[in-house]
Amino acid sequence: MDDNLAPYPVNASQTADGAVDAATDETTKALARAVSALNSATAVFVFTGAGMSVDSGIPDYRGPCEEAQWGGDPKLSRLYGKSTQQLSENALWFQEDPAAAWGCDVRRWLSTVLPATPHQGYHVLNSLCAKQRDGWFIATSNIDHQHIFSGASPDRVYAMHGEVFANASRTEVRYQCSFDGTDGIGDCPGGLWTANTAALLEGLDEATGRVREESLPCCQLCHRPGRPNYLAFKDEFCRVSAFAFGPRRRTMVSWLRSLRSSGSDAALVILEIGCGTVVRNPRNRTEHELRNNHNAVLVRINLHEGDVSPDDPRQISIPLKAEEALLALDAMLKVVDPGSECQSQRQ
Repeated sequence: MDDNLAPYPVNASQTADGAVDAATDETTKALARAVSALNSATAVFVFTGAGMSVDSGIPDYRGPCEEAQWGGDPKLSRLYGKSTQQLSENALWFQEDPAAAWGCDVRRWLSTVLPATPHQGYHVLNSLCAKQRDGWFIATSNIDHQHIFSGASPDRVYAMHGEVFANASRTEVRYQCSFDGTDGIGDCPGGLWTANTAALLEGLDEATGRVREESLPCCQLCHRPGRPNYLAFKDEFCRVSAFAFGPRRRTMVSWLRSLRSSGSDAALVILEIGCGTVVRNPRNRTEHELRNNHNAVLVRINLHEGDVSPDDPRQISIPLKAEEALLALDAMLKVVDPGSECQSQRQ
């Protein structure tokens, strides 16, 4: 180990017996490489997946921990007569039985997300982004609004799978028509509307797991049931254009292209955090940027699926949880630069 690097205390439970010292050594080196890249960066592109939200108390879907949403929830399965995986593939359910579909969403999703507070890693990201000479952008596959709730500018956050909430305070839920035909196979011209979050919560009948009819969001055009503004698994009815191909994505793509233009001297660090391998879209985007921007470095933060190409010095793997890794990077950056002013800002 480099004598200048203080060992990073990796949790022994994360490593095989007898491999703790080696894992600590490799993790410390990876963190140091990431710090070096960040200290020279002039732009930061962040892409977060479900692993970013886990440290805020929001379970992922397919993670190895038993709290994962597809890990099984017998209570919900008995209440709704569906497996937890089927509950996540529920787009058609909002047409067939909207009271139960909304009830499940309120019980399983809103009641989990609303009390969740963005962990300190979100604030580390916000501080890091604010220092970049050539700007920043955050993309996420999460729909929990944690980035915006933590203070990130909504104009610089692209939620590729949609957003449940309509405002930073999360007092309004954004929804669309369950029969929207804009991008799906419905027959309604569709649109986007908002419903009061508190009214949805109050409208839930705990005994039946259903939202009372008077509290159900309805389409303001065809007056049939609405559905949350996110892309569910195996979803054929979602108005995807409302978020996936909207102005934020266009702004993000334009910014990324400007960084790799022939006249740019920007040094880009891509921070990919908590993005798994089953849903490949986040990794496809980060790896695309790495391939097409020769001044980019990819830092992949993932406790269980952090593999990178060992032959590419521009790829760095940090096998830690999101908050743990970001706090470690923040602490090491302050040691390198006690004034906490990144080199990119000084240039």
